[in-house]
Amino acid sequence: MEQGNYQESDTMAKDSITMSPNPLAYYNLALLAKQQKDREAFETYSKKALDLFTGDALVAASTQYFRYLLSMNEYEQIWIRYQKLPDWMKEDERLYLVAVAAAVKIDKLDFVKGAFEKEYVYVKEGETLISDLWFEYHLRLEEKKPEGSNITMEEIKRRYPIPLRIDFRMEQDKN
Repeated sequence: MEQGNYQESDTMAKDSITMSPNPLAYYNLALLAKQQKDREAFETYSKKALDLFTGDALVAASTQYFRYLLSMNEYEQIWIRYQKLPDWMKEDERLYLVAVAAAVKIDKLDFVKGAFEKEYVYVKEGETLISDLWFEYHLRLEEKKPEGSNITMEEIKRRYPIPLRIDFRMEQDKN
């Protein structure tokens, strides 16, 4: 697949599944479908892979699937699926943050608020998801106020500076 031979990759993955259904073959088929912009096949193969993955591989595949759903604006789907996850998976920072990104879009603001009280170990300097969520959270809160419906993001950034412990932006991005 890395060399661009999608047909051969597709055939090999399907042959592998015929011999013995396995999560990596389904995962590869899902990636091929995503590259070909075949949403239905992507979701079908992703779900089959997720049914077979375990442990860290399950968390990684779930995170990627949730990110895909996020890119498709499927916020409710992410929320519903996240609620069904076992607690040990919900503890994964990256999976959790994708769920928070969906939650802010569907007004689950109490859940979102919790994201700003956590300590993050795996978020790297330069990542902006948490800061983006911080500002969007405060924008949503302001929009709920009768007088706040016309507030701009620039005003939000002035009124609600990000606490340093959750600000992973690069210095040049902080202005």
